[in-house]
Amino acid sequence: MVPPVATCMNCHTIARKDRPEIIKLTEYYNEGKPLQWKRIHKVPDYAYFNHSVHVNKGIDCVSCHGEMTQQKKLVRFNLSQ
Repeated sequence: MVPPVATCMNCHTIARKDRPEIIKLTEYYNEGKPLQWKRIHKVPDYAYFNHSVHVNKGIDCVSCHGEMTQQKKLVRFNLSQ
């Protein structure tokens, strides 16, 4: 359940749009290109993404990640291209 770029842009047309990774995300969106997702089979224990901004805004995890209890593998996107 990987969200399309348009889902990310629902907030990021306003929120943190000056950040380098969001600028890249915006370029993907404006060009109509899908994100190049890279499958991750095991995320190291030390890896952490701070979800507090989303949580504090009342955004439910399912909105971006889908039904996590049903997923077998984790994914992330690669904007390094």
